[in-house]
Amino acid sequence: MRIDKYLTGLLILAALGSSLTSGSVSAKEYFTIKNNVLERPTGFREWVYVGTPLTPNDMNNGKANFQEFHTVYIDPESWEHWKKTGKFRDGAILIK
Repeated sequence: MRIDKYLTGLLILAALGSSLTSGSVSAKEYFTIKNNVLERPTGFREWVYVGTPLTPNDMNNGKANFQEFHTVYIDPESWEHWKKTGKFRDGAILIK
């Protein structure tokens, strides 16, 4: 499974932040690396659905950075934290 550089960087930062947060789910529980490729977290489609943003050309002066839908999920622990505080916790993991 091919993951673009942006998503890979985001996942790595989220994993590092998650591993540094005491009492939180370990990044090892979510991430696997196969053949030096960071895989999407196991079971991420069971996470909380955040939304599906769209970036069409006609709403971006014909210059959308990417013309597609992105389905976004957040890890359950970060969702619970956001509901209580209205802020993302350190180590929050968002997948698109």
